[in-house]
Order: sequence, then structure tokens, then C-alpha cells
Amino acid sequence: MRRLLLKFLRRRTLAEDLETELAFHREMAAANDNPIRLGNISAIKEHAFDQWRFNFLENLWRDFAYAVRSLFRSPGFVLSALLSLGLGIGVNTAMFSIATEFLLSQPSVADAPSWVSIYLGDSNHANQQAIDFLAQSGVFREVVGENWESFSNWNDGRETRRIFSVQTTGNYFSALGVPVALGRGWTSHDPANVVVLHHRFWKKYFNGDPSVVGRLIDLDGRAYTVVGVLPEFHRTLIGYGLSPDVYLTSYLPDTLLEIYARLKPGMSLGQARAALRTVAARLDESRPDPYKKYASGLRVMPLAGFARLKQEQAATPLGLFFAVLLVLVSLVFLIACVNVAGLLLVRAASRRQEIAIRLSLGASRGRLLQQLLTESLLLSFLGAGLGFSLAQLVAKLLAAIQLPVPVPIRLQISPDWRVVTYAAVLAIAATFVVDCCPPGNR
Repeated sequence: MRRLLLKFLRRRTLAEDLETELAFHREMAAANDNPIRLGNISAIKEHAFDQWRFNFLENLWRDFAYAVRSLFRSPGFVLSALLSLGLGIGVNTAMFSIATEFLLSQPSVADAPSWVSIYLGDSNHANQQAIDFLAQSGVFREVVGENWESFSNWNDGRETRRIFSVQTTGNYFSALGVPVALGRGWTSHDPANVVVLHHRFWKKYFNGDPSVVGRLIDLDGRAYTVVGVLPEFHRTLIGYGLSPDVYLTSYLPDTLLEIYARLKPGMSLGQARAALRTVAARLDESRPDPYKKYASGLRVMPLAGFARLKQEQAATPLGLFFAVLLVLVSLVFLIACVNVAGLLLVRAASRRQEIAIRLSLGASRGRLLQQLLTESLLLSFLGAGLGFSLAQLVAKLLAAIQLPVPVPIRLQISPDWRVVTYAAVLAIAATFVVDCCPPGNR
């Protein structure tokens, strides 16, 4: 530690001592007519300086400062390179953002990793009686149900619109811990004629009026009380960008609901399946269904992440689709890197004299290579910054497009650590691709 502190505190003193030592040797050589020369004084100083400084970090900082000055002297080259890299990195990052949001987004619930989808009788849909039986078994901490394949007719006083609604069990908001932006979610003590609005529906048809909470709206000819409004970036349990307009707690007695459950602390998926097998067998005995056996086709599936992609059959073709798209846009990234490599080749031709002078002054080829890599890395990260901004713009524009499907799909694109990391990895990859490409191998 003492030596580290001396490197910081005594640097000027050490430099003065070195100058005094070199002056002494020059005087002695002149006085004694010594034919032995000291040699390259600059090289001697650099070799001495290396003994009391943090070489890698200080050289990296000097290379960075030199790269900034060098790039400022070539604005045309920088603009062309940044546009190429920004386009290549931006398109890739935008596609990665959409794929991540579509396939790997976490639902807007408390402790999302602990929630699973339950399959009974080879289906994740069941009636209210089966859901109540599962909840009363005590296998899971919480059990909720929802039916997202429903529509409602909303009359705003002027016209009637068909809107997309989700029907849920009475404990939906309290069990899941779904956050709300205004008001609250309902509880099992609320009446059946309450409704929670989606943020976009609220902004579009109610102009973001906060006084909508407590107001009555007409749905299917019945008066419903608005008790809450969801946040802007609300994500549903089913995922895939599904964005319903309203949430209801009323449904017909024979309505089939998707089953979701919260695992107990420390419970694994295997333990949940074993316990579910026992409950399903008891359900077949007490409440038999003539059309299916609850104990057959049992599954307990995570709601998000790669585990869901591995187990859910519907997610496999979607994953392959986005994988193909990422491969295709990677070609755009490679073309951008080749273009930048060509620009660097032209620039390198104009810097031959500069590099030759630096070699003659004693600079090693390793130091020159490090400086050129630092310059390319700086250029790549500037391009990544431009590409990241472009990616967010493109992703939001694509997310605003309503897909030609019967249900509203609206992706909640927001930058997170995965997208930022992906852009940084692309910047580092661009640095090595540019410097290793044949035209850029300067």
C-alpha cells in the first residue's frame, strides 16, 4: 500500500530526481570526454517512468485522450462511421428489445418468479369450482383465475364500442399484488360490478382524467364502477404483449378460467407437480368431469424467462421466428462494420507518416496497436450510443403498430440492463470485427 501511495504522491519529486540524475551523467561525460553516449533520453525517461506509474490504466487514459483529439480532427470520417455503426447497432438492438419484451418480459405482479401456470387434464383452463378446490387444498399460497378471451360492449353515451376485456376471480389483484396507478384493485369483498381500466384505454377515451375513479361506465348494458387504473407499463400474466382494455370480476358460472398459482417459499416445480397430482386425483373423485380427467396431463409451468420458452409449445415457433430475425439483422451489423473498416483503411493511408514518426521515436508496435484499438473502441461506443437511441425510437414506433390480430398486442418497450448490455457487447464486437476485417487490418 505504501508503494501505491508513493506512486501518486511523489511523482513530481521522482521526475525532478530523474532530471537531476540525467544532468549529472551528461556533465560527467562532458568533463571526462567520455565517448559512451547516454542514448535516447526520451526512451530512458519512459523506461524510468514505467517503474512508478500504473502503466495499463495510464496508457489507456492517454490513448483515450489522443483518440478523442484525433477523431475531432476528422469530423467527416467520424460522421460517416457513426451513421454506419449507429444503423447497424440500432437495428440489432431494436430487434433484441422487441424479442426480449415479447418473449422474456416479467408480468406486473409481486414476486413474479414464484407464480406458475397450472395445467389440469392437459389444459390450463378450468371452471370456478375446480379453481376453488385447488385453492382450498392448501398446496399453493395463492390461486387465481382469468379469462382473457372475452369482449365487452362499452357505451360512452354517444356510441357503443367493442373492447377487449379480461374476466378474473375476485382475489385477482390482492393475491397477485398488481400495482395500480390510480385508485385500487378490487378485493373479494367488492361487488361484481367493478372494473379496472388499462392505462392506454384511460388515456385514449378519458383523456387521462383522474376523476374517472368512482365513475360509472356502461358495459354490456350494466353499470360498472371504476375502482382503479393500471400503470402505463403494465404487463399481463399471459405476456406476449397482450394489452386488455378493462379488467372485470364478473363472468358466467360455466366460464373457463386459466389457472395461476403462487408457489410456497422453497417449493420447487417438481414438488408442486407431485402435490398437484394428489389434489387432481381427489378432484376427480369428488367432482368428476365427464369430458376429462383432471389427473391426466398435469403441468406446472413458469410464467416468464427461458424456462417458459422451453416448456411452452406455443413459445417455440415464436422463439425461432425472432432468432431468424436477429440473424438477418446481424447481416446489417456486419455490413456496417465492413463499411467502417473501409473508412479506417482510407484514414490509415493518410496516417502513415504519423505512425512512422512514432515508431522512429521508440514507440512499440504493441503500443500503437493498443492506441488504434482504443480509437476503434471509442468510435464503436459512440456508435452504440447513437444506435441505442435509434433503437428505442424504432422499437417504440414498431410497438405502436397494431398487429392484424383479434386481440390488442401492445409491447411495453422500455430500456433495461439486458438491452444496454446487448448494445455494449455489439460495440465491443464491432471494435474487433472492424480491426480484424481484411480491409481494416491496418
